[in-house]
Amino acid sequence: MSEKLRLKEREQLAPPQEITSVEDLQSFFHLFREANGLVFGGLSEDEIDDDKYLERDWASHKKRDLEEGNEVYLATKKDGIVVGSVRVEINSNEGEGEQGYLGMLAVAEGYKGKGLAGELVNRGLEIGKARGCKSIKSEVLAQNLDSIKSMGSLFKSGFVLRGVEKIVPDGEEIDANKKFVLVWREEVLDEGGDLERDTQMVDLKKMSEIEKKLADGWEGVRALTDGNGKKQIVLERRKDK
Repeated sequence: MSEKLRLKEREQLAPPQEITSVEDLQSFFHLFREANGLVFGGLSEDEIDDDKYLERDWASHKKRDLEEGNEVYLATKKDGIVVGSVRVEINSNEGEGEQGYLGMLAVAEGYKGKGLAGELVNRGLEIGKARGCKSIKSEVLAQNLDSIKSMGSLFKSGFVLRGVEKIVPDGEEIDANKKFVLVWREEVLDEGGDLERDTQMVDLKKMSEIEKKLADGWEGVRALTDGNGKKQIVLERRKDK
């Protein structure tokens, strides 16, 4: 798809907006579940009803939680249906100020490759910064290699890969139980942009190698697919490290 056509299609969608109604939150949650393979075909009517009840119940609880004011749900909609989503959470940490978290980033099939993920991430960052956040974190499941596009959107918005964490502390030491942790900080944007840096590319599947590099002072700055179709993470480190 040409850049001109991609931009034209995106212009037909309204910019990400904050949503607060139970109906919009339910559509938001459905998209997130669908994007993570949690919505299944071939269900019986009872199972479909159970699915809808689950989503409605989640939306009703989140509607009440919104009154506390520390969460914002952003959505891009088409004909009243959520086709792009991201959640912004703001927490106050004593001595560290406001800390943000970007999660539930998802784009519906048919709307990917149009820049929606980047637009959602940027809008989420705007909200976090407006609320006084000096640091905003996001996470990507390690086993979901299709999420490389989401990582790409985060990198383009100024996030860097700083670590890998286990999802289940007592689980087996396998990649399926791990997640990439990306962080945006104000100082990251000012850290030695003109300094000479070492650069390496590591296969995204080589988790142990990535973890070792991150522990040794490297940071992930880009994600890409090479000419052989392998997903790679680009790591950088100041030469004075």
